[in-house]
Amino acid sequence: MPRPSQFCEGAQERYRWRLAHGAEDLRAIGILRRAAFVQQGSGEGGAALELDGFDDAALQVLVEPAGGGAPVACFRAMVHRGWGAARKGYCACFYEFPGVSGIRGPLLEVGRLCTRHQNQR
Repeated sequence: MPRPSQFCEGAQERYRWRLAHGAEDLRAIGILRRAAFVQQGSGEGGAALELDGFDDAALQVLVEPAGGGAPVACFRAMVHRGWGAARKGYCACFYEFPGVSGIRGPLLEVGRLCTRHQNQR
């Protein structure tokens, strides 16, 4: 079976991922999301950060250049203990999942995935 590194050869030298910690990381996530979801190409000035009430309960993942610098991608993940908990999550607020409602085991919700546009700094 191929190793994951065979699918993204060279990526491990260019980027690193880590869990976000603290207000500075959350601010960087909000800036990146705002540029991706609200104002295409926006920088740090302007509108409020793109954060919501689900962010504090989620694991936030940042992808950054290995040599340092602003995040180039981010996403959040939430583990729900069955559909009863998942229906209170972000996705269930906006989408219907008729085939999921019978699942009794844990569910992983991954969302708000975004990448920085190549022209954005």
